[in-house]
Amino acid sequence: MKKILVALIFAGLIPFVFAEETATFANLKNADQIFGKKITAEDLKGKVVFLEYWGINCPPCRDSFPHLVDLQKQYAKTGKFTVLASHVQSDPDAAKKFCEDNKVNFPVFQQFREDAAPSGGGIPFAVIIDHTGKVVAKGHPMEIKEQVRDFVKKAPENIPILGGVAVKLWKTHAQNLSSGKPIAPILNQLKQGAQKDDEKGQEAKSMVEAIEKYLEATDTKFVKMAETQPAETLLDLQDHVKLIAGMESEQKFKDLLTKLKTDPSAVKLGILLAELRKVQEKIEKKPSKALTRQLEEIKKKVAAFEKCESKLVAEEAKAIIERF
Repeated sequence: MKKILVALIFAGLIPFVFAEETATFANLKNADQIFGKKITAEDLKGKVVFLEYWGINCPPCRDSFPHLVDLQKQYAKTGKFTVLASHVQSDPDAAKKFCEDNKVNFPVFQQFREDAAPSGGGIPFAVIIDHTGKVVAKGHPMEIKEQVRDFVKKAPENIPILGGVAVKLWKTHAQNLSSGKPIAPILNQLKQGAQKDDEKGQEAKSMVEAIEKYLEATDTKFVKMAETQPAETLLDLQDHVKLIAGMESEQKFKDLLTKLKTDPSAVKLGILLAELRKVQEKIEKKPSKALTRQLEEIKKKVAAFEKCESKLVAEEAKAIIERF
């Protein structure tokens, strides 16, 4: 029977259909990021990704990078797009220096492979993955880059708290969720809407489930972060406490904030981390030598914390230097 099916396929009487995989970027977890702002698979959910496989010893690859930098400048500000590059040759140090010299503004990994979007063999080779994780284009980067605009346009507004839920009927609520306003009143309204057995009710139900899942994951994240990254937890948790105002977990995290603030070294390192982020953000928008120097000066101040009496803060300072 199998032989008959194969014969029919090759005769063109039965179409051959490849199993379609969804890109999850799960391999990023163990991948070696050699340049750019740290990024995880979670950060890519709901985004259009232009994945570029390249090599430092490939002239066409190097020639394509200015175009990729332009793509990132043009579409990353939408919050729905990013370029992601994987250096697939040896000498990651040379690749990192190239990125530094050319003011690359997107994350670059060493030998990263996305199972659903492998390299086509030769390089440069690019793949466009839409906001659902589907591979929608592949080939030479200069041949497919013009398609980015249409896929970014089709992608819904990326609101992390909604976990990629496409919102059609509760857009005002979705916008409020992305504004940093307290979640409690919005969540209560959505819960009321979810009681209706219609399309709007189903969408509200999906939004409520996504919000609750996000809050659970975020709460767990901050508890774990506090054990190893007191400065970063202190910095990020302040916004989270404002977000969960009026919710059951508010007091728990207010208490955690108070505890973290008792360590002066963590407070000072958190201030420097905030400065690093601001400068890095400016560099990503418009790189300059002045900003690069400013970044290096702040990193020197952070490095001084590696000799801090608090072993926890010293280790966090070292990790921050490696990230930036």
